[in-house]
Amino acid sequence: MPRSKSTSLRPNTCRSCSNPNFGARLSEAIKELQILSMVKRNRVTGALSMNPLVQSLFQEFLGTVRRQTAHQMTSKLVYRAFPMRAAHLHDKWDRCRLYAPHVLALRDAIKKEQGQKLGFAASREFCEVATTCARYDTNYSPCFFLSR
Repeated sequence: MPRSKSTSLRPNTCRSCSNPNFGARLSEAIKELQILSMVKRNRVTGALSMNPLVQSLFQEFLGTVRRQTAHQMTSKLVYRAFPMRAAHLHDKWDRCRLYAPHVLALRDAIKKEQGQKLGFAASREFCEVATTCARYDTNYSPCFFLSR
C-alpha cells in the first residue's frame, strides 16, 4: 500500500515548537541536562541519549494515553524515514541499518506497554515498518517482532 500524504504529524500539537525562542530554550535545557549527566549527545551523530532513570520517570509522567500518542507519532516518523516499497532493499541498506534500531526500540516499547496495560496497540505504521525491517534483515522475521 503506498504511503498516504494525509498521515500528518500535526506539528501544531506542540504549541511550544511554534515559539520563535523554542530552539534556543531547547538547546539551553539540553545543556543543563548534560551538565547533570541526565542526557548525553553523541559528538559524531548529534544523537541524544537519556539516562534510563530519567526515561522511566518521564514515561511515568506522560501517562498511558500520552505514551500511546508518542509511540504512534514516533512510529509515523520512523515509517516515513525507513525505505519502504523498494524493489531491492539491499540498494537501501545504509538507510535500513540506520533506522532498524529505532524499529526495534519501538517494538520493545510496545511489548513493555502491552505487558503492563490493556489497550496499548501498535499503529498501522509500526506494523508496516516492522514488516519492512524484517525484509531488510532476515534475523528480524515478523515472528521475531511478535514474540519478543
